[in-house]
Amino acid sequence: MILLKNPVIITMDGGRSILRGRSILIDGDKIARIAEESVIRKSFGLRRCKVIDCRGRVVIPGLINSHTHVAMSFFKGLGHADWQHIYELMFPIERQLTGKDVYQLARLGILEMIKGGTTCFADHYYFIRDIAAAAEEFGMRAVLGHTLMDIKGPHRGPKEFAQAMSFAEDYAGNGLITPCLAPHATETVSPRYLKKIIETAQKKNALIHMHVAQTESEYNYIRKTYGCTPVKYLLDSGAFQGKFLGAHCIYLTRADVRILAKNNVSVAFTPSSEIVFEKLPPIKDMQECGVNIALGTDCVGTADLMSPLHEMKKAFYAIVQEYGPRYPVQPMQMLEMFTINAAKALGLDDRIGSIEENKLADLVILNTSDPAFTPIHDIAANTVLCAHDGMIEHVIINGKIMLADHKLAAVDEDEVMRSAVNCSNSLINKLPRKYAHLKQ
Repeated sequence: MILLKNPVIITMDGGRSILRGRSILIDGDKIARIAEESVIRKSFGLRRCKVIDCRGRVVIPGLINSHTHVAMSFFKGLGHADWQHIYELMFPIERQLTGKDVYQLARLGILEMIKGGTTCFADHYYFIRDIAAAAEEFGMRAVLGHTLMDIKGPHRGPKEFAQAMSFAEDYAGNGLITPCLAPHATETVSPRYLKKIIETAQKKNALIHMHVAQTESEYNYIRKTYGCTPVKYLLDSGAFQGKFLGAHCIYLTRADVRILAKNNVSVAFTPSSEIVFEKLPPIKDMQECGVNIALGTDCVGTADLMSPLHEMKKAFYAIVQEYGPRYPVQPMQMLEMFTINAAKALGLDDRIGSIEENKLADLVILNTSDPAFTPIHDIAANTVLCAHDGMIEHVIINGKIMLADHKLAAVDEDEVMRSAVNCSNSLINKLPRKYAHLKQ
């Protein structure tokens, strides 16, 4: 058992309660009790129990990155030299990736995420089995889908579908890894292939995690080819009949937003990449229509940092800039998007996303004794707008302490970084000729 003694608890429960004078008891993988320390000790007769003194700390639910590509850590700082970086830079390198490359690069991305308070992530990439191996090594929770496409793209064809299916079968019922289906985007997946993926997802009751209306070129291609928007195209294809998470959803009409709301489609909002390469999605319309909005970091190479605390700030200020200071957005809403909303988007809100008894113990402890966090008038606002990754002391996933006093418990951080750098040095020499100035 683990006792978190006297923190301030931002629960993210239905009432968004903030608790003081309570402690949290973790038993196995679950939150067993939230109560005064004396009540917990009397009820459970604690003798052998690890105690973490959380005075001067705030405990929040583990942060859930609803859309990312952890193995793209190679592209850090490289994506901003070319507006067509997805097609001109990323696809050519991704054609040459091996499973070993993906494993080493994913470890680096997961290391960065855990130190930034992420306890669960949704990933959409190639060689997904190797990403799962990296996640398991770190004890990280993840919703993973092997990227599927048959138009453009670096990895296509029946072999990819077979890999996606074998992964989904092998990881069904896994305690930490949840398989999903991951068609790439509306312009890179043919109607016939999309139908096959949708039918498979519905048979398996699996989440579909897909890029939707993420670029103007995608939007224009679907309008020209099929005479409708990407969202209407997916609706007509039956994609929204099951669980669906749409990444980005930038180019939407008001009618599209109503379709998403009516069909309980969740949207992964990734402000850093969207601000830099396209524009913000219609957040105001989505909020007014009741669309569930989650937050994600997207990939390194567009956002560069895989930090939820950083991304929450970006999201808040971007929304205020877009709609003006009178728009009624609150910092707490950004925390919702990285916790309970993200859990709902992944179909895991009955297990994670809030600090409540009998939920899984995915928790983050922040030390608030920091000039950036002082003074504290509104602890939720400070957590969103003032906290930084260096304040994260402990990260608990599935009831296990994975980060203790800023250090990973079971992984050699220097080795992870060294291995990823060696992999990156090999890959950088394979960049297209126009990027010769970056080569070693």
